[in-house]
Amino acid sequence: MAERDISTGTWTAHQSNNIDVRFTLDQKKDGRLSGRAEAIPLADGERDSGDVVEFSVVRGNDVQIIVDWSGGSKGKYVGRFDLSGRLSGNAFDLANPQSQATWFSDKLF
Repeated sequence: MAERDISTGTWTAHQSNNIDVRFTLDQKKDGRLSGRAEAIPLADGERDSGDVVEFSVVRGNDVQIIVDWSGGSKGKYVGRFDLSGRLSGNAFDLANPQSQATWFSDKLF
């Protein structure tokens, strides 16, 4: 199965915890991802940014993105494409896995 390309420009993951994460990604032919992420709180709060790190990948309809946030935490985004091409899934802090949110992409791929 060919990998879907999620590196076409910037896109946003809308999270259930009132934080949007803007991704700017580079996708290799084998599905590996690199790039940047920026967390934008929807209420008053501090912004954070981070690097998309190793083991971030698109495989078929599945996506895994790991962000090394500048604030010191690491976030993991796991998702899946639906039939229309929208991504959705769950996100959690790798050091504190009970801290979770659901998310969906602002655009179709």
